[in-house]
Amino acid sequence: MYKNSFLLPIILITATTLAGCSKDTEDEGPTDPFLGEWEIVEATGIASDLNVGTQYDFKMDGSVKVGKGLLSNEGTYTRTETEMTITLSGIDLHYDYTLSTTRLTLDNKSSDQIFILERT
Repeated sequence: MYKNSFLLPIILITATTLAGCSKDTEDEGPTDPFLGEWEIVEATGIASDLNVGTQYDFKMDGSVKVGKGLLSNEGTYTRTETEMTITLSGIDLHYDYTLSTTRLTLDNKSSDQIFILERT
């Protein structure tokens, strides 16, 4: 009986310590609402119909993957609070952008194209 009275507190302390050490960061997702996968759901301007359905995947390391169907291209991006440059195959695309938790709007500075993207 004397051994059991010491055993229970040791088990409780061990269980509490192990439970406190678990990490749930994988389930939290990206903390920056910009990061992750987006899809063009609406487009205006040149070739607007061709752009609908194009997907963008923005990574934390500044890389981006852009694609639709079997076609895809990987590049980089930089951004400020309201402007973004996406570089694909050595070509810089400059955008003004607005961001909410579910919608990203890209306004191409060098054409009349405007893309509305939603999270996928």
